[in-house]
Amino acid sequence: MVLYSYEGAISNATLDYSEHAAMGITELEVFTGSIFNKSGVQTRRQRDKSFRLKDEFDRIAKWAEAMMRKREIMTLEDRDEEQQGATDSPNEALILSLACLYVGCIKDEGDFPSGPGRRSGGDFHSFKVVAACCAIREFDLAIKRANIAAGAT
Repeated sequence: MVLYSYEGAISNATLDYSEHAAMGITELEVFTGSIFNKSGVQTRRQRDKSFRLKDEFDRIAKWAEAMMRKREIMTLEDRDEEQQGATDSPNEALILSLACLYVGCIKDEGDFPSGPGRRSGGDFHSFKVVAACCAIREFDLAIKRANIAAGAT
């Protein structure tokens, strides 16, 4: 679900920030937040769009990261209701991040079915990078938790 939503948002950004309605910008341009020009020098309009594109990609990446790492902002009542009966392990976010990275990798091998409402020709690869960053952050947190637990005993 995160994969499809992420790729849908990236696909929309490729079309929204393009100067041509029929031809979108590349995923690399969305990922870097910089619209490329054939002449090498951006026009003022492209520069302004690049700033907005960077902000949009940051928003998309933070949303995807929050979904993968289960870092949502909840009210205290919602958190209490969710925690009743739930036995989340401290490494659940690590497991979820690794699962997202795995899904991103098997999608490229062709073993993963296309999602609902998926646009044809949308072969995106940046989801793996975002998922890998989340997994690395969660690995770091798991290592810190293990070091603290080892030092406490």
